[in-house]
Amino acid sequence: MGILSEEKSHEAEAKIRAVHAEKGEAWIIAAMMDGSVGYYYPAFAQKQIRQYMKGDKESWAERTMAIYECDLEAEILHDITAFEYKTEEQRQHLIELATNYLEGSYEDQMYLSLMYPTSVH
Repeated sequence: MGILSEEKSHEAEAKIRAVHAEKGEAWIIAAMMDGSVGYYYPAFAQKQIRQYMKGDKESWAERTMAIYECDLEAEILHDITAFEYKTEEQRQHLIELATNYLEGSYEDQMYLSLMYPTSVH
């Protein structure tokens, strides 16, 4: 079990899956990029999300280990919750960035990651 209680884990899973269904993967990618202050570049955020959606709630990514005790669900929930506090304009800007860079090279994604947040805000 992760850092969330069993009850909170069920609530978190319901919220994450609802956001994924209603707002899409790109929305969560942008949320994870922003929540990690650029530590996650788009393709890695996508990898984390897809891993979770397949049912794997544990991750050995450095950020997940260090902050969330390997609890991928808690990490994604936190990033979604924080992203909801942004304005719609801010969210759309970050979603567009994430989508555009996701299609780019690894080097381009690293650029975005390294320059975050100064290059996006």
